[in-house]
Amino acid sequence: MSFFARFLGRKKKPEPEGEAAPGRLSIVGRGPRPASRIWTVGGGKGGVGKSIVAANFGALLAGSGQRTLLIDADFGAANLHTLFGITGSNLSLSSFLKADITDIRRVVTGTGIQDLDIVTGAMDSLNIADMKASYLARLQTAVSELDYDHIVLDLSPGTSPEVLDCFLMSDEGVLVTTPEPTSIENTYRFMKCLFLRRIRAVINSGEPGRLKEMLKAALERDPKISTVSEFIKNFRLSAGGEAAPEEILGGMGAHLIVNRTRLPEDRTIGPHMQRACLSYFGVRFNHLGDICQDTLIEDSVRTRKLLVRNYPGTAAALSLTSCFRKLVSVEQGKVEQKAARGLQQT
Repeated sequence: MSFFARFLGRKKKPEPEGEAAPGRLSIVGRGPRPASRIWTVGGGKGGVGKSIVAANFGALLAGSGQRTLLIDADFGAANLHTLFGITGSNLSLSSFLKADITDIRRVVTGTGIQDLDIVTGAMDSLNIADMKASYLARLQTAVSELDYDHIVLDLSPGTSPEVLDCFLMSDEGVLVTTPEPTSIENTYRFMKCLFLRRIRAVINSGEPGRLKEMLKAALERDPKISTVSEFIKNFRLSAGGEAAPEEILGGMGAHLIVNRTRLPEDRTIGPHMQRACLSYFGVRFNHLGDICQDTLIEDSVRTRKLLVRNYPGTAAALSLTSCFRKLVSVEQGKVEQKAARGLQQT
């Protein structure tokens, strides 16, 4: 049996006594479904502009009349509040996650923009980066109970289980990369880890289900497989047209933005990655667009004034707005399809 097969079949070690979560973050059933639409912004590498994308997307959602909440889930390195000129306070996301307070609404604050609120990570405790399953379960439950049209989570970089689980709880997940080879490589690694995390969770879940049986059949078809690509091919064969690889991600939309493009060849990266993902995973990571290199982005961060609100006519702001509109269009199409299926069933 290959390491790949052993990894997927290896159940997570039980947590030490006293640390068991009252309810784990569910990346199988995806937990209680909120009325809000959940967007997450993540990536394999730090410093690629995730917070800038999350903050400006939040402002654009609010500007379109959507009541929106930003959550800075960059555990241990939160700085989303800085982009809004918000100073730290004694209460932050870690106050809720560690149960110092029981109601997440107590750490919600205004951004100064109508219909846009934020849960900051400012003044988070020094050990917040050492996340427990119970923390993430609390976050998922809280998100499911909040009354907003959209909730946007700005995630930590990297491929830790906590980051992957947060990404998988979204309706629409956006990965941000830059043209640098290291960033592109880390983005592909994030995508592979995302599939592995979800596949392993479904196979090891204690609940029976159609997807679980198909994934197990794909693994049993050839236990010596060593790559995600080979597993996806086996999954397609085992499913026999009854399921598509998109089901592995549990209905989450996957998207990609290339930030800080300068050269003509930089603009070919997004379409190339989209094609590569479709070929490798059988899943379309929608390339929402590119954000061009623009010194005014740095100015907006230094002055703590959002790009799309204070520099709306700049090339970078227009690029961000274009990516946002494409994501809204994709999401709206999915909502309409779901409503149409509901009418057909009635």
